[in-house]
Amino acid sequence: MKRIAILALIAAMLLSLAAASRAGELQVLSAGTMHFALKDAGENFTRSETFYVLSGELTQKTPEGVNHVSSGQPMPGHPSNTPMQVSGTGGNDLRALVMFVNDATKPFSSPAVSPLPAAAQVPELKVMADSPLGPALSKVADLYHQETGTQVELVLAPSPVVKQRIEAGEAADVVLVQPDFAEELAKSGKVTAEDRPMIGRVGIGLGARSDSPEHDISTPEKLKQTLLGVDTLSFNKVKSGNYFATMLEHLGIAESLKPKIVRTSPNGIFEPVLKGHGNDVAAGTIPLIETTPGIKYLGPLPGDLQDYLTYTAAPLTNTRQRNAAENFIRFLTSSKAKGTFTANGVN
Repeated sequence: MKRIAILALIAAMLLSLAAASRAGELQVLSAGTMHFALKDAGENFTRSETFYVLSGELTQKTPEGVNHVSSGQPMPGHPSNTPMQVSGTGGNDLRALVMFVNDATKPFSSPAVSPLPAAAQVPELKVMADSPLGPALSKVADLYHQETGTQVELVLAPSPVVKQRIEAGEAADVVLVQPDFAEELAKSGKVTAEDRPMIGRVGIGLGARSDSPEHDISTPEKLKQTLLGVDTLSFNKVKSGNYFATMLEHLGIAESLKPKIVRTSPNGIFEPVLKGHGNDVAAGTIPLIETTPGIKYLGPLPGDLQDYLTYTAAPLTNTRQRNAAENFIRFLTSSKAKGTFTANGVN
């Protein structure tokens, strides 16, 4: 609420300045960089301005030198006719910078120009991602919004569904899917074929109803005995489920468990467990097991039996916000984002 109140006050001040033709001339040179020059009307009097930084870190460059100012701090201005460049780090949010004219008792020689041109508005990104990334990615997106002001809309679905929707023409700015699906999207021209950084990976584990007894699956033999004792065993029909089926064969229990197995849609593995009344177990990606209400996480597949789903990120070729999309992808690989990913099941 405090931030909203500050923004409202700032907006009112800027509108008042513009109406009185007392604002300076603000020109956007490129995304995240501005040139600001104050022009007097020939009179010899001093005007000054102060910049207040709302988020990120801003750099002010003038013939007198370079200043760096962090969020929550004021940045002193300069007399009229002083050229300056102001650039931001952590995003392209030009609303992170606000100018206050301290001496606006006399009009400038040039008409006011809106301090927030349409091209400088904070971007809103649409990100389509595989469902297992959802719990961690939502927290990373919130962190990015706090640092840059950029709003991130997440659309979560299994990688095959994300691929189908993009190929069918759904618009988005960034996609996070498994590498093979990203490669297919690149071949069809939907994403760039250039560098697609790896964002992280998620492991496979077991889950049961919250009221079910504890199970020890810390070794291959203990996992085997736990699985042989279930009433139902559910897992999906896509990559994680297909791997789990192969693992059952490797343990030599696939035939014994066949009458108890329920293969489901990608995100439907927990339904048989939640509706069951016996010793029902689901196998799936760890982040979804840990965050599904009513489900208790039993643990990861032990040792060499573990397998991972890896994910890569890419901007869509038809995004109208390429710079913003690339900035978001760079943030996903930052140490701050990686810490949040790791804390939420994405390594």
